[in-house]
Amino acid sequence: MKNYEVNLDSKKVHQYGRLIVVENEKQVDWIIPGKYGFTSKIALDMSKVIQLNDEDYTLIKIPRQDEIHAMLVGVAQKIDDEKWFEEKEKSKSEFSKVEQAITKAMHKFKLNDASIIGLIGELTILHKMLQSCDESEKNRILHSWKGHSSKSRDFIFDNLCVEVKTTRMSRSTHHIHGLNQVDVTDDDGGVTQLFLASIGLEEHDEGESLSGLVSKLTHLGIEDEKLTELIDAIKSYGVNSIGYDHRLMNSWEQFNVKFRINFERFYDMSDSNIRLPKHSDFDSMAHLVTKTLNFQIDLPDVVAENKNPKVFSDFFKCILKK
Repeated sequence: MKNYEVNLDSKKVHQYGRLIVVENEKQVDWIIPGKYGFTSKIALDMSKVIQLNDEDYTLIKIPRQDEIHAMLVGVAQKIDDEKWFEEKEKSKSEFSKVEQAITKAMHKFKLNDASIIGLIGELTILHKMLQSCDESEKNRILHSWKGHSSKSRDFIFDNLCVEVKTTRMSRSTHHIHGLNQVDVTDDDGGVTQLFLASIGLEEHDEGESLSGLVSKLTHLGIEDEKLTELIDAIKSYGVNSIGYDHRLMNSWEQFNVKFRINFERFYDMSDSNIRLPKHSDFDSMAHLVTKTLNFQIDLPDVVAENKNPKVFSDFFKCILKK
């Protein structure tokens, strides 16, 4: 049993009567005195028993999201005002109320829409590559996925990169955040072959959900250690939000919304027929921070007949050559 340490003088630690709340970067720990039985699987999966000052406490790890906080702040205040968990005979029913409130709040948890469809797009490409490669290539492809990190491109191979853009629109219309996403020259001056994978999605009962897609990845024979790393990487995906934790959230309704792929296009961004800004266009603008440039693009369905964009099989041949 883990011994938990709390610095009660820290600004990140708050006390509501006997409830201790610890704020972390991506989660909030609720620490409640005592050990309890659970009726909610969601709450159970988020919890464990810890030792604090040689006493048993129940630790509940709650995602740090405004909607959840708004639903639970009143519960914390009630614990303080009504002095919950001070009388042992009442603690079980008081904990039951906390469990119900947390379970209800967790149904509000979600990634923002851009993060959900963005993650589905990237994992769709990852799944197709893993399905199509030899066993000897699996680790290389897994290692190439950087969309969960602060890297400037979503897949990075030695001399080839892939930026994945996902849209609900009927055309390859995408928001671009930085020239690295469309220019073969990156901001440190290096030049790579760059593909922009444009994925069109729509909600549809015959599609694939985020949960279902991650489940499919777990059945591809990936080594246990590498699979754990992948699941952890998926959890860290998203902007200003806790990510999708497949081990905890795979049955949650909001992650089982299905999306159908309407189109996949793999644009070779070195094609001179694609007219978009490049780093070199701004060489004379010494006072401009090009990393901050954001804009929208609208790529044609066909740039060069039978050449650009490529279908997946031809795109993947380029990956394997690298």
